[in-house]
This record gives sequence, C-alpha cells and structure tokens, in this order.
Amino acid sequence: MAIHKNPAHLGSLPSVRQLRAFVAVYDSGQLSAAAEALSLTQPAVTVLLRELEARLGVRLFDRSTRSLRRTEAAAEAIGHARRALAEMQALSGGMASLARGERGRLRIAATSTVAQTLLPAAVRRYLDRHPTIELQIDDCAPGEFAERVLAGHVDLGLGTLEGPVPGLSQRVVLRDHLAAVAPAGPRFAADKPLTWKQLAVWPVITVRPGYGVRRRIDAAAREAGVELRVAHEVSLLTTAVALAAAGLGVAVVPGSAFAPALHPELVARRMVRPVVERDTAVVFKSDRSLSPAAQVFAELMERGEA
Repeated sequence: MAIHKNPAHLGSLPSVRQLRAFVAVYDSGQLSAAAEALSLTQPAVTVLLRELEARLGVRLFDRSTRSLRRTEAAAEAIGHARRALAEMQALSGGMASLARGERGRLRIAATSTVAQTLLPAAVRRYLDRHPTIELQIDDCAPGEFAERVLAGHVDLGLGTLEGPVPGLSQRVVLRDHLAAVAPAGPRFAADKPLTWKQLAVWPVITVRPGYGVRRRIDAAAREAGVELRVAHEVSLLTTAVALAAAGLGVAVVPGSAFAPALHPELVARRMVRPVVERDTAVVFKSDRSLSPAAQVFAELMERGEA
C-alpha cells in the first residue's frame, strides 16, 4: 500500500483540487465519471490522484486496465477528505458573508448630538439591510470622540473633527453649516438667512467655551465684528435647541442638530457673513482597514442611504 517512506508534512498537504478529485473518484468508482463531474479531462484527474497519493505516501486505488478498486487507505482517508472540503467550503462561505457585510460586529462611536439626531435613522436603515450584524453604539461627549476612535475601542466614529488629528482619517458624509434656531414668528421668519450682525440683537444659546463648535461661533462673531449676547451656555447641542423651543433665546447649532419633527414650532435660519461649515464624517484609524461591516456602513453613509 505504501508508495514511499517519507510521511506527509505541513509543506506537502493535499490541495483542494486533489481532495475533490479523490472524493469524486471514490464516490463514482470511475475516472471517466469523476472527470465529467469535475469538468476535467480524465488524464487531469489521474494526475491529481497520483499527486495526492505521493503527498500522503499511500496508494488510494488499485488500478487495472478495466477496473479501479478502493484500497483500505482510501476507505480511511475519505472521511478526512470530506470533512476538509466541508471546512474549506464553510471558510469560503463565511468569509464571503463577512466581505459582503452580512455578518460580523460593528462598533460605532458617536458624539451625543449625532447619536440623538443622525444616528438612529442611519442605524435603522443599516440593520434593515443587514439584520445579522451585531451593532454596538458608544455615545460620548465631543471632547472624547477622537480619543475613542484612536484607542481602537470602536470600528469607526460618526461625528466631527474640529481639526486634523494625527492617526485619524475621515470621509465626509454630510456637509453641514451653522444655523440659528428659534420659534417661528414675525421677527424670526423661516427660510431667510441670518447674518451674525443680526444675531447680535438676540439672546444667544450656545455650548460652553472649549467645545469645538463654540470656537467656530466665537471666531465667526469676531470676523463679523460683533459681540454676541450669550444668555445660556450648555454642554449638549440638543439642550440648546430645547431651550430655544422654550423661548429662552436663539440657539446657534449645526443645521443637522435641529430635528424639525421633534420641534415643529422652531425654524432654522442659515448663518451667513460668514458662513460657517461644519461637516459630519465617518472617522477611523489611519493605520487600520475598516472591517467589511464598517466599510458597508461607511459606504451607505457616503451615498446618503443610511
């Protein structure tokens, strides 16, 4: 039965093609039938069998001009071959589903405002398409956002970087701008831009100093040559909008932080002279590739589908 004395080693393991040829010949009992099933020529199947026997160090079939008989080694090897092929098939199928973003885990860091405004609808549409993904959300303060992504605790972040951060890359998914939000009325008409000089006559609600958007607000006021009447300072943009809804002043927030469905009594007016852009992006570590699940989410966000 043995055809050489050296045992098989890791450097000479059977190939998938050899195992498939072996299983096909074992099941059919004929080289011609196996060749047809594999869409190969009969000589090609014969070569694969001989290569496999050489690698295993045993003879799998006794051949004659008219017959092909399985050996004892073949009877023992067939179970291993079938399990190996099944494992390879499972590996291929599993990796394919991961590559398509159909399976896996996705961890997202989001600033608290994004987690309350943009993220819920995005997650709902994403999970509608990929219901088997295990999704975790890490909502955090703006000052913690970049650190969460840099630390590798999440696959990606959804939020705003106030400037370049070494080690982080971003893909902008929403072009945003600062807006003034207040109850609609004769003095605060909808769909009309508002200059920073016009804003200066109103009590202003904004986030506390040190937050990224506050720095941009203060810089815009300086550029316009005005001093804002800051009436209330808060930590969350959504709190600023809620205070505006209570009639306590005009909230200056990114346009995306205002959800008209939650506050139909409010209107948002684009701030101009100067216009202050504030983009929302998918943020990830520069030295780490996105997982397939994260890549699918990022692409959906970029296309505006999530």
